[in-house]
Amino acid sequence: MVEVLERARSLPEPVAAKLAAARAPDADHAYGRAWQSWLDEQPDGALYRGGDNSGLLAVPGAGPAGSPIGDGFMVLDRLVTDSAKRSAGPAVFTVDEDGEEALREPLATARLALLDAAMALGAPHLVDPADAALLASAGEQLWPTPECSGDGGLRVPAGGVRRQVDRVIM
Repeated sequence: MVEVLERARSLPEPVAAKLAAARAPDADHAYGRAWQSWLDEQPDGALYRGGDNSGLLAVPGAGPAGSPIGDGFMVLDRLVTDSAKRSAGPAVFTVDEDGEEALREPLATARLALLDAAMALGAPHLVDPADAALLASAGEQLWPTPECSGDGGLRVPAGGVRRQVDRVIM
C-alpha cells in the first residue's frame, strides 16, 4: 500500500501514461463490486448501494470509516493532484461537465489505476482473487513489490493500511 501512495506522490506523466494504458477495461466494475461489498457491511450502507462507484473516494454517511481503507483513497487522490500541480501546473486540469476541476488524461486514468491498486491491497477481504488481480494489474506491471507479488498473491503490509497511510502523510 505504501508503494501505491509513494507512486501517487510522484507521478510523472510518462509513468501516468503507462499506468493508464495498463488499466484493465473491467477495473471500474471490480472497484464497484468492492465498494458494494463494503457498503453491505456498513450500518447505513443501504442508502448508498447501487450507484456508480467509479473513482469513488468516500461515503461518509455509510459507516464510521467512510471507505474500505479509511482516509486512504482521499490521501491518494490528494497526492496525485498535488503531484500533477507540481509537475505540470494548471495545464493538467480541465473543467468537467459539473464545473469541477478534473485531471486531464492520462493522469485521470492513472489516478483510477492507483485507486484500483489501493482497493486490492488495502481491502483484500472485499475482493475475490480474480478482482484483486484485475485491480492490481496496472500497478504490478510497473512496480512488482513484496506487496504486489506479480502472481496475484496480494498481501496487506504488516501493521495494516492505517499505519501505512499515517506514515506517508507525516
